[in-house]
Amino acid sequence: MLNNYEFGLKALEFGKIKKRHLELCIRLLRKLFKKTIFLKINVSLLMPFSKKPLEMRMGKGKGQRDHWEYGVQKGLIFLEIGNLSNDELLYSLRLISERLPFLTKVVKNVY
Repeated sequence: MLNNYEFGLKALEFGKIKKRHLELCIRLLRKLFKKTIFLKINVSLLMPFSKKPLEMRMGKGKGQRDHWEYGVQKGLIFLEIGNLSNDELLYSLRLISERLPFLTKVVKNVY
């Protein structure tokens, strides 16, 4: 359910979103619309993943944190945008959905 926002992105399948995907979305929106939009991200990166260097032998601990992820469930509205005209919002959400690793759908808030 959208709260006080005109449009949102809804996940159509299960997927994993990384920190770089969220940063890319925010960077793209800020580049297009500067400070004129309202943006709400409904996910928080909860799961840390670690990785050892390539040339390290077995043992010697777990390794450093490599990246953070969040498992996006099917049907979750994870991004909400408002305060723009409909054409600009639809264009920006389509640009974002092309760059995400799972299928998404643009949903509209019905007041």
